Amino acid sequence: MKYLIIYLEVEHLLNFLTQNEKGDLLDILIKYAKDEIEPTIQNKNILNVFNFLKSRLDAQFAKVKIKAEVARKNGANGGRPIEKKKPTRTKQEPKITQLVIPNFINLELWNDFVKMRKEMKKPLTETSYKQNIQKLTEFENKKSGNANEALKNAIAGNWQGLFEPKNFQQSKSNSTADTLRSWASKE
Repeated sequence: MKYLIIYLEVEHLLNFLTQNEKGDLLDILIKYAKDEIEPTIQNKNILNVFNFLKSRLDAQFAKVKIKAEVARKNGANGGRPIEKKKPTRTKQEPKITQLVIPNFINLELWNDFVKMRKEMKKPLTETSYKQNIQKLTEFENKKSGNANEALKNAIAGNWQGLFEPKNFQQSKSNSTADTLRSWASKE
């Protein structure tokens, strides 16, 4: 045996021993752990404590022997047996019913958006499919081409959601300089 475990609960027994007796007991325990031969003990105090600890030591030795035997068998068979892995739960794709994608939505852009969401580990649910199609329809009703523009922006920005494209074409009368002049003239 390569180790010896002495639990703290035996401290009350050690209180009955002198320092010299404690040292002798430790020597006896180490020898017993190495050789597993019961020593002859003359001192009654040491004998009483040793007999109490012996049953626990024997239980430790038995556990170690069992582990060693299992390790020997595994070694003879080429090493530790491979544990059967528990089947991991895989996330199932949501069951999507027949979803009609309107003609104004570029199918390639839509598929790219769906693929991007899967890569983000945020796949679309059946409800989000419907809501996103509804959003794109609203965008398209406001201005032709807005639905595909929203898909392009979402893909380019790696956005989880769809947002209505902003129209940045401003007329000359709406320029920043004109706005500043109008504010200055109000004062």
